[in-house]
Amino acid sequence: MTGSERPTAPTAVGSLRAAAAKGWTLADLPSAARGIDARLREHGLGDVDGQVLWVVEEAGEFAGAYRRWTGRARRPGTHAEMSAELADVVIAAAVAAHRIGIDLEAAVAAKVGVVHDRGWREGRADGAGAQYYDLDAMRAGIEARYGAERERASRMDWAAEALRLDAAIARLAEDFRDIASMSTASECVRNMCELFATHLDVIRVQPDEGDRSA
Repeated sequence: MTGSERPTAPTAVGSLRAAAAKGWTLADLPSAARGIDARLREHGLGDVDGQVLWVVEEAGEFAGAYRRWTGRARRPGTHAEMSAELADVVIAAAVAAHRIGIDLEAAVAAKVGVVHDRGWREGRADGAGAQYYDLDAMRAGIEARYGAERERASRMDWAAEALRLDAAIARLAEDFRDIASMSTASECVRNMCELFATHLDVIRVQPDEGDRSA
């Protein structure tokens, strides 16, 4: 096929690409979601259940990309890959909002303050007043506690614990598949359980290199 014979890109896609080239912003997300939704419907992908599952799937892929980027997966990943997966989550959510009839801008505006305030808690009984959760301090405390416990444990114990956790994860995946196989389960429930089971299949608790060589 020569260049002159190639079909031209649909107007919706062309306009999105042109907007991106000129400096696309999140303010353009609602119109982009409408265009993507129209394209999906053209290809027979207009069901709401499928779109909701797409959001869940993209969230799982973002989590996997984050694990690869932080070195907690079997293969490494890049920051660019992780960024692209998070963008997929946002786009999928925007398309789902359009399809379900949610004003995403209004919903986010109403929710952002609530989410922000979740970081605060009531003052202690001793009158110390409200305190913000210091996540870095919490992580450091957890690492200090469990890091010391792991240091005291034998390497063989850690390897055995990893195997027990792998077995528990595998059992959980099987439980989801059992639910998916139930005749009384709706198609949405079956699809979601299969999706959860698929993501659980790739989760493995791996002992350190030193543990495996011990």
